[in-house]
Amino acid sequence: MNSFALLKRIGFAAVVLTGLLGGAGFVSAADIILEAKPAENRVNVLLDTQGTALNAIQGDIALMGSFDSVRISTSNSIVPLWVDAPRAADGVIHFSGVIPGGFGGLLLPDVPEAKPGLLFSLIIAPAEHQRVTVNARHVTAYLNDGQGTAMALPLARLDFSAGPLPPANALDLASPGTFFPAIGRDSSVFEGRWFVAWNALDRGSGIGHYEVREQRPGKEGDWIAAASPYILQDQELKSVIEVKAIDTLGNQRIARLEPSHALSWGDRVSKRGILTASLTLALIAALVWRAKRTRMPQ
Repeated sequence: MNSFALLKRIGFAAVVLTGLLGGAGFVSAADIILEAKPAENRVNVLLDTQGTALNAIQGDIALMGSFDSVRISTSNSIVPLWVDAPRAADGVIHFSGVIPGGFGGLLLPDVPEAKPGLLFSLIIAPAEHQRVTVNARHVTAYLNDGQGTAMALPLARLDFSAGPLPPANALDLASPGTFFPAIGRDSSVFEGRWFVAWNALDRGSGIGHYEVREQRPGKEGDWIAAASPYILQDQELKSVIEVKAIDTLGNQRIARLEPSHALSWGDRVSKRGILTASLTLALIAALVWRAKRTRMPQ
């Protein structure tokens, strides 16, 4: 079983970071909102919690009709940790993510009620004189209630039409934000092999993809397209590990980990990176906790 299949088997609830104790049925008190911005060829996918604190969400967005292309942006998303970052495949965009501490809505000055938060945006170029139907389906959220209560969200539908796709925002010249990969290993995850996990944010065009490179002195490794968590090829941890975050416009940021015997992980992390690194480690801990729990006798 490969690493990604195993991660799915461990289950999405593994990354709910508040010590969930198992599901307790379904409730319904939130909505997905599909907000059309025709002038920008954009559809914003919003989460309206209706005052309910949520800490994880997963689901699908299906596109029906004729369109030339679609881009996805997670810029300004309320989700800081993506288990499955939204990506289009055969007209369907699957996503799952975690919101540590929970999200109950955006609080704005002089606005009495909390507002919906942005999950991600779709920049769609419909074919000439065509309309595209956007459907949010199979969306499940998890309450920040200490019980992991599942909430099935209602279906949402939007008929969308716009002009040719505008060029990507050429003003986004900034690299993705600083991030701090962390190495982990546990017998319950990935057959006990060492892996590296990370999470990066880009407030401009959004993260496009990641690449990983492992190299030893005198032997340069190749960059390999990867997703977090990534099973290391060098299980002896004698290689320099580099993780490259690339946004949708090609701006890059590289995080580097020296061989583990050279410096401890704590020595490599600056005070500025403690929060980001803590979230990454919490993700690793949750994966391990869930894997062990699923093996416990009932």
